Amino acid sequence: TSKKSILGLVGFAGSNENLGGGPVLDRAGLAYISGSATADQLTKQLKGFYRVVPNNTKQAQGGVGYIFSHLGLKKGNQVMVVDDAEAYGQGIAGAAQKLFVAGGAKVDRESVPESTSSATADFTSLAQKAVAQGAKVVYAPTQVASDSNLFANQLKTAGYHGIFFATDGSLDNTSFKFPGAYISFFGTDVYQLAVARPFVRYYVKKYGKTTPFGAPSFVAAEMIATAISKSCAGRSTTTRAAVKRDGFRRPRPGDI
Repeated sequence: TSKKSILGLVGFAGSNENLGGGPVLDRAGLAYISGSATADQLTKQLKGFYRVVPNNTKQAQGGVGYIFSHLGLKKGNQVMVVDDAEAYGQGIAGAAQKLFVAGGAKVDRESVPESTSSATADFTSLAQKAVAQGAKVVYAPTQVASDSNLFANQLKTAGYHGIFFATDGSLDNTSFKFPGAYISFFGTDVYQLAVARPFVRYYVKKYGKTTPFGAPSFVAAEMIATAISKSCAGRSTTTRAAVKRDGFRRPRPGDI
């Protein structure tokens, strides 16, 4: 923040990191764009925060709507919603819970802290509870894909035959491999887009394989570069304040 030649940043990646580091960047007058942080409150609490992805409420609307319209969830069915005890998981789980209830489903809300380097999450008791309740859907947002894989397998071991639905943090086919599970994600896999193939080939050749979060982060970098260029229009230099003032249009506070 003390290096005045830095006019903007890409990041932070996660909602928790933005809640912690955002106020520091705000005090320095910086604009910062995330390609993955989705917590609703970020655009309300942070002055310089922008993002290029939907917030938790939008993602929950898409996921829960799909569960009702395409996966057969009906009024009166039991749903278990499990968050990861983090800002991201709690936010999207809370939004989903409201939508499930609005649709007439019965909801059991649970919370299990995500795995860390020193502790691994255990979903055994929740898996058994989901079976005992006769849950039709287990909706479990987390930022740790291996936790989703573990939870889905522990549900299977417990005798669960319903739907397991994860969210964007679990879109990692090296860590979450459970067959038949569902994931909502705020972007499209660039490896599946014909229009992106030339760009992906060049990127892979130069840098190696990307992840599902690579494309949104690229767009975030493009946006901050564009904002800096706009703020330079008609002058040879610019400032952090000019980047924020002249570089962005805000259809919704903080969302590009």
